[in-house]
Amino acid sequence: MPADLGRIPGKIDCGEGFSNFTADQWRNFIMIYATISLWDHLSIVDRKILTHFVRVCSILVSRIIEFDLMEEAHRRLIKIVKLIEEHYGRNKITPNLHLSLHLCECARDFGPLYAFWCFSFERMNGILGNILLLVYILLVDKFLIVFDSNLF
Repeated sequence: MPADLGRIPGKIDCGEGFSNFTADQWRNFIMIYATISLWDHLSIVDRKILTHFVRVCSILVSRIIEFDLMEEAHRRLIKIVKLIEEHYGRNKITPNLHLSLHLCECARDFGPLYAFWCFSFERMNGILGNILLLVYILLVDKFLIVFDSNLF
């Protein structure tokens, strides 16, 4: 496995099982595991949606994006939204699906999504969380020592 893949999702489950995935884990799941694990369980329409979505993800999470590939990603996002609307109804078109139609515009304005989205923020939050936990443990330990020494 390439080193830049990050951690493999430890638990694949429905509902609550996906709620703790990081952006890196979602990327890995969609681009590597989703097609393999879901393909036989999907209808033809859902296979089309997944195929378009995996391709869009592979384009938009690249560290370098070419303009013609961004146009391909945008066309595929439109196809995804249309397929969902045609086969599942207009009420399944969520604000996130609408916002996805602006991803290419964001990439043109700010550079590759990988540069400004939550991948690095989540990683740093994890590191910061561990540091804060360590500081908390050290402070509590010091407080207990001081508190215990004041009793005697």
